Amino acid sequence: MKKRILTFFPLSHADRTELAEAFRQAEWLETLPETYRRLEQSHRALAAQNQSLQKQNTELQEQNASLSKRIDLLKTALHQRKTEPDKDLQEQNRLLRTQNEALTKQIAALKDAARRPAETKPPAPAIQDSFMEIRDGVLVKYHGKAERVIVPGSVTEIGMCAFMNCKQLKSVSLPPTLTEIGACAFRLCGLTKIELPDTLRSLYTQAFSRNRELTRVVIPESVDAVHNQVFMGCSSLREVTLPTSLRILGADVFKDCHPQLEFRFTVQPGADARSFYGMLAKSCPQAAVQFRKNFLKG
Repeated sequence: MKKRILTFFPLSHADRTELAEAFRQAEWLETLPETYRRLEQSHRALAAQNQSLQKQNTELQEQNASLSKRIDLLKTALHQRKTEPDKDLQEQNRLLRTQNEALTKQIAALKDAARRPAETKPPAPAIQDSFMEIRDGVLVKYHGKAERVIVPGSVTEIGMCAFMNCKQLKSVSLPPTLTEIGACAFRLCGLTKIELPDTLRSLYTQAFSRNRELTRVVIPESVDAVHNQVFMGCSSLREVTLPTSLRILGADVFKDCHPQLEFRFTVQPGADARSFYGMLAKSCPQAAVQFRKNFLKG
């Protein structure tokens, strides 16, 4: 049997270097599938992240467009507010100026009368008519105790507190010459009904407050101002008719009235229903809800 003789030839430095590089490449090739798998996972994760970022970018663009529209609307509204003042505020301002001028004239007349000597012009005598004290068209005070009262046609104004605390008073007939009912004029009476004339323009603070048996009121279209707490505490008041001619509706006008108080409205042709609704919303939300339901359905 022949013996094999293995002969080892010494490797040069260059051969050893080449052989080591070949081994390194072989090891690198073995890791390629795992490296590819990891790269593929990273690619999928980056694709999902990119899709999420694109979605967020779309949402941000939509929000930006919405904000731009709102800013444009606010700019337009602000411009209109500056160029076209609110008509309702203008009308209220006009009425307040008129009232202020009237009060200024009354104060000036009183001051002028106070400066004059008493003998130059005696004061106008009070007129007694069925227990009524009437002075210059103003019913100053009622001194009677009747359940039904007829106010004479010479009266144009019911003065402050004229009938206050007349608890026995059930009804009153007002003349077609009446234009104003003063503050607390019929406060704490026993009125069960009241008919307001078509010449009436103003109802002042607490004019009919605490009439606990009053059930129904119709405010005529001639009235443009109903001041604070006019019907406050009328706990039986269940039906009120309001005209759209109103320009002033004070605070707490119907406070502590019947919980099922129902409002009716007389709408004049050409009336600014939305302006009227805005005034109701500020002063009497309960009436505003009923007005919107019946007249602002759109």
